[in-house]
Amino acid sequence: PLEKPSAVLGIEEILRLQQIVRRMPVADHVYAYAERLVRSTRPKTSEALDFCKKWLSWGAGPRAGLNLILAAKARAILRGQTYVSCDDIAAVAPPVFRHRIVANFAAQSEGVTSDDITRRILETIPKDEKLAGCQIARFVVLHKELDADDDELTRTRKVRRGTIAEKYKVLV
Repeated sequence: PLEKPSAVLGIEEILRLQQIVRRMPVADHVYAYAERLVRSTRPKTSEALDFCKKWLSWGAGPRAGLNLILAAKARAILRGQTYVSCDDIAAVAPPVFRHRIVANFAAQSEGVTSDDITRRILETIPKDEKLAGCQIARFVVLHKELDADDDELTRTRKVRRGTIAEKYKVLV
């Protein structure tokens, strides 16, 4: 017989972790990458990629962009990062786009799925990670320390207008 599952997190921990994810900063170039991915899927716009115009009847909407950012933030935190990268956006794009882009008959007749289209979009649109060092990002991580006694992760970030320190309770 299977063991009865036990709770790993309580309601309070889940709500606290959701707030941590929502408060995580994202650099401008990462926002721009997510925006380029989403806009490239809209077949009736000038920003659409040619294969998206050919294979999509419906592209990703604004909520897809919001969910790309939110899912990438969660992925970054789960991986122990203090920043969101274009790689995080690319990693979450397939599940985010899977039900937000609609392949047309031409794509279906060629055996092309939404995952195939998303994979091709990711291969076509550059991440521009190299620009991150040149552009002024929303933050630069200066310091990260783990206080094992009280399980708090302290992050100090330099922001355009000065330095702020935030403490987040996290499960270690």
